[in-house]
Amino acid sequence: MIFFLINDITLVKDTSSRAVYQAERKGESLWSVLMENKLIVLYILAVSGYYAVYQMYNFLMPLDLARLHGESSSVIFGSITSVNCISVVIFTPLITRMFSKVPESVKTMFGQLLLLSGFAVFWLSAGRIPFYYVAIIVLTWGEIFNVLAERPYLTNRMPASHRGRINGLADVMRTGIAGGYQMMIGFIYQARASEGAWKTVLATGMFIVLLCIILIVRDRRVYGNLY
Repeated sequence: MIFFLINDITLVKDTSSRAVYQAERKGESLWSVLMENKLIVLYILAVSGYYAVYQMYNFLMPLDLARLHGESSSVIFGSITSVNCISVVIFTPLITRMFSKVPESVKTMFGQLLLLSGFAVFWLSAGRIPFYYVAIIVLTWGEIFNVLAERPYLTNRMPASHRGRINGLADVMRTGIAGGYQMMIGFIYQARASEGAWKTVLATGMFIVLLCIILIVRDRRVYGNLY
């Protein structure tokens, strides 16, 4: 039905000054493109770090809930994930509209700060169940900011001819860093218990925030046409 209602299927090419960074560079290697666009590498590292920290939602939080609440932990965690899903539905359109003019680099930093805040609330309120739901709502806000920023940031700054390769590299780096980080936190949890693990997670998150600040400052200089 949609096929018959649409008369014009011609691709529309963006010719504005904002699209200058998306110009195709056929014949050039991925390495050469990344060397000329080092901020893309920095962004991929920052986002990979974000996901490494974010996965503690499904790793460290359940471990702590089991330690604190025993057999009731599965019910509590199930209700927490339900709040996460509901919050995504409610807040995604609101945040999208309210922060539509905020640069992607700033949204990424907001996402990391909110993620850290959510984890901090969870850790500091250990044993007080109502605060778990406050923590997951704050964490979900961070999740939304990151999702809204990630693909637009990369798409607007990379040559169209290299999008597939750069996105593939980003996915591989994200998976590798997240896997290695989870193993490290597991060892720390065994050696230094919950407190040592959470302190490591929060410290890692603050380092990623620092990367985001560097990204924000340099991004405006390098990709000025996007501002």
